Amino acid sequence: MAREETERVDTLRYSWHNLQRQVRETTATLAELEARFRRQLIDDVTAFTDECNRFYTQYDTVAAVATTVNNFSANIDCYTDSHHYHRHQLVLTCCCVTALPRLTQNNRKVRFDVNLLSRAASYYYYY
Repeated sequence: MAREETERVDTLRYSWHNLQRQVRETTATLAELEARFRRQLIDDVTAFTDECNRFYTQYDTVAAVATTVNNFSANIDCYTDSHHYHRHQLVLTCCCVTALPRLTQNNRKVRFDVNLLSRAASYYYYY
């Protein structure tokens, strides 16, 4: 082999080893970030589930009060959007997707009740 070819082979070997080292470092960094992100996501979903349960407990006990209609209307939209966001994040990170049956199944009922209460409140305040 000529000296130039030997230098090229050495340069290529050196570059290859550097590339492998960078790949290992990047993989380790990504694994650490993924674990941190997954823990944060699970904590967020747990907090969100608790918040939804508090909302439905409050909805079951106080929904008849017409003054809270706007709060319930805004909250149900916010909770539905948050549920979709968290569900997609869980799918992306290969975590088990948490089912919130009251949020997904009773969404129409809650919207109907909120609309009915807001109409009743508007008639009450009108007269």
